[in-house]
Amino acid sequence: YLGEKSGIACHGCKMLLEYTTDEQRIFESIEWEENKFLVEIIMPAEIKWVEFDQPAKSIRLDVGEGGRFVTIIIPTELLGGPYSMFLGNQKVHFQEYINNGTHVWLNTKLDSRGVLEIVGTTVIPEFSLMLPLIAGFVTIVVISRLKTATPQQSHTNKTHTRQF
Repeated sequence: YLGEKSGIACHGCKMLLEYTTDEQRIFESIEWEENKFLVEIIMPAEIKWVEFDQPAKSIRLDVGEGGRFVTIIIPTELLGGPYSMFLGNQKVHFQEYINNGTHVWLNTKLDSRGVLEIVGTTVIPEFSLMLPLIAGFVTIVVISRLKTATPQQSHTNKTHTRQF
């Protein structure tokens, strides 16, 4: 029984094992175009809002209480790593402790309340950015086929007769 203690200390090894027993599992559905992604946030405090910013390649959440552990489980298809984490303008130390190929578990302990931002390096593609590429490819294919389909005109007006 640990009572009101916040962890177990190891004498001589400078390790402090901290734990929590009152964590909530908060599920946030993030929609991008026609896709839905479920982001799970595990922490004992309330979260006021969660926001996905596709152009900035980030997920932001307003954490209402500091001094708590936060675990965020993110689909890697939505936001891929490597990651950076910020609380306000300050970089936050975090651990990526599980990555099963489809989801990543990020864990940190926040010293104060504020807006936590997780920044990735890859993000779900925006289809409107791919449209110019697709249109350019289709245009090239159509032009090359039109050039091979139209017969070359000769410079002289000779009539050719074929015999079968």
